[in-house]
Amino acid sequence: MAFTLPNFNLLCDVYQNPAVPPAGPPVFVNVPCQMYYNSRQIQGQFTNYYYLRLPTGSVPGMQGGAALTQWWAEVPAGSGKFFQIMEVQIIHTGFANEYWSAMCFEVQLVPAYAKISTLP
Repeated sequence: MAFTLPNFNLLCDVYQNPAVPPAGPPVFVNVPCQMYYNSRQIQGQFTNYYYLRLPTGSVPGMQGGAALTQWWAEVPAGSGKFFQIMEVQIIHTGFANEYWSAMCFEVQLVPAYAKISTLP
């Protein structure tokens, strides 16, 4: 049986605590990926989340099935759009079209150069 292989048509940069953006550089640069927004989400606890699809094993240390809030991704790489990864699952395990799917949320980051003012 033929399987459609995933097409990882984007590149992303991956960060890990404590080097979360903008505190430090990415630990993995130009990782092939695919970003998917589930437009059929049911309103509830987990809404407005995205799926970041990655080739299996492309980010050493990111294990499937675990809560991975120490991981962040900039998608596409260099775009300034950051996503906090909440969970990673292995999809189609054991098949030619296996990949990792990371559930993530877009986050707004304060630039490192931003000065926080205080009220008098």
